[in-house]
Amino acid sequence: MVRILPRAGIADAERDCVRNGRDIGQIRLLRRYIQGRREGILLLQYTTHTLYRLFHEKLPGFQIPRNAGMALTDRLKPVKNPLIQYAQYALKNLRLRRNLFMSRNILPIALIAAACLTAPAHANEASVKDAMEAKLGVKISSIKKTPYLGLYEIYADGQIFYTDAKQSVIIAGALIDGKTMQNYTVERMQKLTAVKFSDLPLNNAIKQVRGNGKRVLVTFEDPNCGYCKRLDKEIAKLDNITLYTFLYPILSPDSLEKSKQVWCSSDKARAWNDLMLDGKKLTAKTNCNTSAIAQNLEFGRSLNIQGTPTLIFADGERIPGALPLDRIEQKLVSLDSAPAEK
Repeated sequence: MVRILPRAGIADAERDCVRNGRDIGQIRLLRRYIQGRREGILLLQYTTHTLYRLFHEKLPGFQIPRNAGMALTDRLKPVKNPLIQYAQYALKNLRLRRNLFMSRNILPIALIAAACLTAPAHANEASVKDAMEAKLGVKISSIKKTPYLGLYEIYADGQIFYTDAKQSVIIAGALIDGKTMQNYTVERMQKLTAVKFSDLPLNNAIKQVRGNGKRVLVTFEDPNCGYCKRLDKEIAKLDNITLYTFLYPILSPDSLEKSKQVWCSSDKARAWNDLMLDGKKLTAKTNCNTSAIAQNLEFGRSLNIQGTPTLIFADGERIPGALPLDRIEQKLVSLDSAPAEK
């Protein structure tokens, strides 16, 4: 009779049969092999199922003690290190031993020890950030868990994305609060793109003061930008305001040339208004120091300003596009008359 060990593999059974001159296809031998493997397979299935229930399902009243126990185990090196060593030793011996007793006792302990020490109790922002950077191929500026459906907010390359803990879905669009009907994404974008007003290099901007100049408004504009010209016609109606216009030539090489001409004019504000409001041609040469324009471009890129016009208010809020006069006035009134920079 051919004796097959409980955990013998096909190779062992074949070798044993050849040695004893028996047919490997005999039903009796195959049945013995199946029976010998059944216990190990069932044990593995039950163990993995238990681990799945333990770490992936929300068992009532069990999450807090489970997570606390894992966190405590991770911090206690006298407990953590022996468990790691034992798990490594057990897994190594599983490949060498065929004794069912060893597999029955070592396998569950090894799997549980490895899972407890390597599987997080829940997804954290750092792991989601790393995974999303790999998927999107860009550096993520910030990540924050939202109060909606367990989604994470990903801010990268000037845009907001959303994903779940497993990154099984990526959403590029607006989140609307179902109760308040407020656009959560717009509110978050305003905060994420806010600029610290004191960081603005105002010496590199064209300054205009009207009336008492108590209200403050900053714009980034391109001389060839049609929407900038529309905005400037609206801004021209404002009073009691200090305007700072950063020349931001990003549309064409001609934009840079015109910006240099404006900057090199004896009266920068007048040259700018003549160009943007009246369409007059620039006549100034470009032989002055125009490093401020290059600095504006570098600074704007650091703020991820990708279009003109872009408005920045005294509270740091940044709004892209040519806002109508009533919206600009409404915003300025709400700012409690922030003092102008000197």
